[in-house]
Amino acid sequence: MRLSHAFAAFGLLLSAPVLAQTPAPVGVAECDDFITKYEQCLNSQVPAEQRATFAASITQMRDSWRQAAQNPQARATLATQCTQMGTQMGQSMAAYGCRF
Repeated sequence: MRLSHAFAAFGLLLSAPVLAQTPAPVGVAECDDFITKYEQCLNSQVPAEQRATFAASITQMRDSWRQAAQNPQARATLATQCTQMGTQMGQSMAAYGCRF
């Protein structure tokens, strides 16, 4: 009898929706703004079969910038770096109809 309860509970866990966790922000407005725009472009304009590659890039950028933001010297240059990246990516993502 207990085994059937365990399977029932397991079944409920499997059928429950998984809550997507929002990644922690970088903490630099220019970086967070760029990543938000990039993600919006990715989710609305990029064909589904190509999204995984772009999503991996966003994750790497966010993680790298978040780590850099912990260092006061590196943090001082992040706003400029993120603005430049936004300009570059805006140009390359224009092919998908994105505007940054």
